[in-house]
Amino acid sequence: MPFDSASVVEVLNDDAPHRLSYGTGYQVATGLVLTALHIVTRGIRHQVPASVKVRRMTDGADWIVAEPVWHDDTLDAVLLAIDDGVSVPPVRFGTLTAPDPQHPVKCGVVGFPRVQAGPSGRNPMSVDGVLHGITQRYADRYQVELRPLEHRNGWQGMSGSAVFCGPLLTGMIVTVPQGLHADRANAVPAHALLECPSFRAVLGRGEYPEPELESVELCPLLVAPPNRAEYGSTDPHSLGASVAHLLHPRVRTAEFIGREDELERLMAWALSPVPMDVMVVTGPMGVGKTRLAVELGRRLGSDWVTGFLRTEPPEAPPASILHPITTSEHPLLLVIDYAETREDWQRSVLETLAGYRKQVPVRVLFLCRPASASESVRRTCWKNFVDFGPHSTLRLENLGPDDQEGPDPTPLGATAHTFAERLYGADLLFDLFALSLQELRTEASVTHPFTLNLMACAEAITRFEGTGDRGSAGTSPYEVVLSREERYWLRTARWYAPSIMNAETLDLLRTLVVTQGLFGGRNRNEAAAAVRAGWRTHYGLAEGGLIPDGPDVPEARLLRNLLKALYPSGEAEWGGLGPHALLAHLLASAERRDPGLLEALLRAPELDVDQRRRGLETLLLAAGSDRPDLTATALDTVAGAPDELGQVAIDVAHAATEPEVWLRRVRATLPDPDGLEWPNDPGEGPEGPGGLPGPGGPELPGDSGPGRLGGSRTTPDLDLADDPFNSASGFGASEDLRDPQPTEALPDPVDPFELSRRSGPVDNRRPSRTPGQGLGRPGGFRS
Repeated sequence: MPFDSASVVEVLNDDAPHRLSYGTGYQVATGLVLTALHIVTRGIRHQVPASVKVRRMTDGADWIVAEPVWHDDTLDAVLLAIDDGVSVPPVRFGTLTAPDPQHPVKCGVVGFPRVQAGPSGRNPMSVDGVLHGITQRYADRYQVELRPLEHRNGWQGMSGSAVFCGPLLTGMIVTVPQGLHADRANAVPAHALLECPSFRAVLGRGEYPEPELESVELCPLLVAPPNRAEYGSTDPHSLGASVAHLLHPRVRTAEFIGREDELERLMAWALSPVPMDVMVVTGPMGVGKTRLAVELGRRLGSDWVTGFLRTEPPEAPPASILHPITTSEHPLLLVIDYAETREDWQRSVLETLAGYRKQVPVRVLFLCRPASASESVRRTCWKNFVDFGPHSTLRLENLGPDDQEGPDPTPLGATAHTFAERLYGADLLFDLFALSLQELRTEASVTHPFTLNLMACAEAITRFEGTGDRGSAGTSPYEVVLSREERYWLRTARWYAPSIMNAETLDLLRTLVVTQGLFGGRNRNEAAAAVRAGWRTHYGLAEGGLIPDGPDVPEARLLRNLLKALYPSGEAEWGGLGPHALLAHLLASAERRDPGLLEALLRAPELDVDQRRRGLETLLLAAGSDRPDLTATALDTVAGAPDELGQVAIDVAHAATEPEVWLRRVRATLPDPDGLEWPNDPGEGPEGPGGLPGPGGPELPGDSGPGRLGGSRTTPDLDLADDPFNSASGFGASEDLRDPQPTEALPDPVDPFELSRRSGPVDNRRPSRTPGQGLGRPGGFRS
């Protein structure tokens, strides 16, 4: 999380009234405050008291007891445990990877210096400055240049203050250097703290993943590590946390299994003596590419800085933004996920690193789905004189039997136990239920790590909560997890805006989360447009296509903030449901529930061209190779709006698993394909650009109409014989894992707020809805 003034605290040791010790601290995680050790010990080495006092920087705050749980004399740092019921996301730690004395990094500090002392105590003081990282080479301390004071003693009380560079905690003030004017302070670097295994263990205990070290200079380029939502309804063990967060590969909820041969090869590649090298890892969605990259970064150690490049480069000249890559003093592992969709990143990064000769290693890891994507990387490397040979590609195959079975507990059982501990560790019956989880085995062949994690997570949820509102025993693990996620939406909505709850809330939230996942929200305007599009599409489908007015401004703002609370983002207005495989299932199930929903969203007039492009690209990524129903929906949408989406469909072809096939189908769908710009291909032939069929070209197999797969709007029949979710042995002791099919006689509608454990079929029919009932009334909110 970025700097939060509510996390700044005063620290006081008054056990000896004749010698008080006073300073500043910062809450770096729930129940943990970081401060300087000499404040706690009053400067007496090896005399750590049993407790001290801390007080928040708010009016009327009381002093509370804080107990030291970790300290280091060399670093002059201590972690204090507090119990005041305030939950905060873990802080993000940063380090200067390319310190330049001519271009120091801007920073900010908030503390309680002596110069701010008054009759009723000290007032907080915010100071801007610059961080000189070059000094830590020789003194193991950063030097912070602050606003000058008249006397050095005026800074007393700032010890323990957190030094923030942007959203990253980069250091902690500990001393004022001797012999200088009162405009300097020394700070212990954050990377020195994270190099202590005991510090990492205390900070990463409980619900938090192990902290990562990020680059301050590269922060504008990199995706922030996944962070759980900030609001109280998402506290662990309250049956309200987002389970989707735990499935994210960068959270590392489950242990890394299998892939040891591939990991050994990547380690050898990263540690080779060459200054710069590239590697392309290919494999289908869910096979474990991202998790493999995360594990590689973890095993390389804390001296390496690992980062995933953002989806889109920042709005700045690439040369200036990417320059810190070439001047880093730390080894770098840069990962470009979905690299086949980010050719601009490929070109910019490789052009920047062309001719790199420093001794500090830089490694660029491209993660792609189709094996053919490595050819694009090879061409870009060749143009920039970067070595790329047969050793530069790695194809991930399915997990083998040896990766899935072993000594007790089995991978499935151990992973299910881990998910249960993260979700229900405080439950009084945890030990009783969790013991049986470790005995789980799967007879079906689990080919992907994500499949294993999803099955384990669903088993943990089923043991503690039941299958939820989406079905009974035998329900697909996807449905179990999404049902749990829907309860998370409702709990957050109740906590965040209880006055808007009614029988329509869950249906509307489902549509809005789909909208959020499709289009994202880089800024507030895009998020507001997505909310309007989702709201009007939701009620428009219920009214037979009649687009209602609304939502009004206060309601739209409330819904936008609610979605931001559900899935926050470190660099955009909001994030979205993930991983991609889970989002894909939500999109498919939402389309089955409301036929035409995705098409209506993609054609919503509230969205601009960039958002439509992003939405269609997300839909193609979600479709992959195993969800042709989503591909059919995308083609139908293009066929229904060729003027609006024809060129967009061509531009996002890289997101399809087989871009050439997608382009051929798009060409067959469009009424006037020659009026659009098609990609140039060196192999252009008589059929058209890139070998695409011309207007009178041959009909493709399976095409019986524009925009159709098999000539039908309905989902094509799929061969799911190899899908472990469709066999009883693929999911613990469940009897049938197919999605429940509608029956002839449907029961009465289910109250969406009835969240207790349940069994039996569920009615998925949607009752008629009217805009403005409770949530979404143009005239105001339901009181």
